[in-house]
Amino acid sequence: MTFSAARPALAAASLALTPGLAAAQVVEVECVFTVECYEAEACDEANFSLRVGKGDSPAEAVVRTPAESFAGKVQGHDSTSLVWTTQTATTAQILSWGADGSARYTLHLTDGPVVVSYHGHCEAK
Repeated sequence: MTFSAARPALAAASLALTPGLAAAQVVEVECVFTVECYEAEACDEANFSLRVGKGDSPAEAVVRTPAESFAGKVQGHDSTSLVWTTQTATTAQILSWGADGSARYTLHLTDGPVVVSYHGHCEAK
């Protein structure tokens, strides 16, 4: 499926993760990132993926990485895009994707401090 063809699926996924909308519908979104940027260093190829699913409340989504899962807030969205955020005492994470499926995922660490950002695409599964 091309990403322009994925727009209806992304819209459905955004609605499923939108507070108060499509509460009974459960949609998993897979995001694949092919570029990683560490701080101010040159970006490099990456092969990193994560999944986004419905959380325990209408305003929550869960991001699952190969290493762990994080519950976070769904905000700043409309029917075709989404912003997801979470934080701990030492990290902040932001995932955003737009209507064309393009996505960005950033990890902010207080140890350093350090920022790692990923560039890729998300698609409803």
